[in-house]
Amino acid sequence: MKAFLFARDEVAVILPAAAAVGLRMFGLFLMLPVLAPYVLQMPGGNWRAAGLAAGAYGLTQALLLFPLGWLSDRIGRRPVMVGGLLVFAAGGFVAAAAETPAAVIAGRALQGCGAISAVALAAVADCVSDQRRALGMAAVGAAIAAAFVAALVAAGPLAAVFGVEGLLALTGWMGLAAAALVAGSKIGGRPPAVAGAGRLNPRLLLPCGGVFAIHAALAMLFVIVPVILAAAVEVGEVWRVYLPAIVLALAVAAGAIMHAARMPRLAAAALLMLAAAAPVAVPAAAAGPWPTAAMLLVFFACFCTLEALLPAAASRLAAPGGRGRAMGLFAVCQALGAFAGSAAIGLAGREYGIICLAAVSIVLALLAVLFFNDIDLISGPKK
Repeated sequence: MKAFLFARDEVAVILPAAAAVGLRMFGLFLMLPVLAPYVLQMPGGNWRAAGLAAGAYGLTQALLLFPLGWLSDRIGRRPVMVGGLLVFAAGGFVAAAAETPAAVIAGRALQGCGAISAVALAAVADCVSDQRRALGMAAVGAAIAAAFVAALVAAGPLAAVFGVEGLLALTGWMGLAAAALVAGSKIGGRPPAVAGAGRLNPRLLLPCGGVFAIHAALAMLFVIVPVILAAAVEVGEVWRVYLPAIVLALAVAAGAIMHAARMPRLAAAALLMLAAAAPVAVPAAAAGPWPTAAMLLVFFACFCTLEALLPAAASRLAAPGGRGRAMGLFAVCQALGAFAGSAAIGLAGREYGIICLAAVSIVLALLAVLFFNDIDLISGPKK
């Protein structure tokens, strides 16, 4: 059992890194169930604006994740994380004050410029021993999953009380709190120079391709499904659909992750199940709240499992002195997936959105068969 316990200096980095990422992701996830309907009802709002507002942060993240990861390899993790969180906070306040869809999109794009997720993952990889690295990454993944659950449950009731503008402002305050937490932590330290650190392992394409696909599917789902549910469920009651699905999904995902070392094909299985569930969730939403919850249960279980396993795989494929760049590439693919999914739905509209989602599902299935057939995401690539 001792091999599964973290040392005190590891905890001093893992906890603030996970908390900072969790607070930031809570702010982003908080907008998923409410942002598209909000933009659609604004003057000049349309599907294109709704899709861009939902995914604009993904594009700017994609542009800055790799440069910020490289910068953290040079000057240390903490200053880059603090600066990025302050920019994220500023974007939340800009979006909260917006009166047009274009201004909301601008605020969301500014939030994406605070691209610190890769730096946080690199900080954890720096401090945690190789035997416990998967658990360290899972701790950050657990913070993201907890933020996901809390945000989807809280979004409806909070929006009913404070309005979507209040939620956007809350994301700004979340960013400020996370920046203060990191500034007072032991995160930092420029990683040592390592031979070969400047070269990226081509096998990083395996987890990078997977994270692109799952976040594209997630973004597509949360542009279409909330709009369909809005016609059948009051905004303050939407949490009743999401809560049972997400809680049960987390329990399934936790069991899968705990046994992943004995299931080297787990990632492929999860991708295939997610590929089947994603397109079905949209017509389920049209059928009613409970069919939606049932399909989202399958989707979320697969998504949360992969969200924890894929970063661990990427960190194992990175050289110690170049983890900022490697995790930056991983996070770029994650952000591009979110932007691509949202933008595709925005361009296709509700009528053809299901076709786009089905296309992403086909990509997921191909990734499962072609990419994850020869990689164990817990133990690392096979020799």
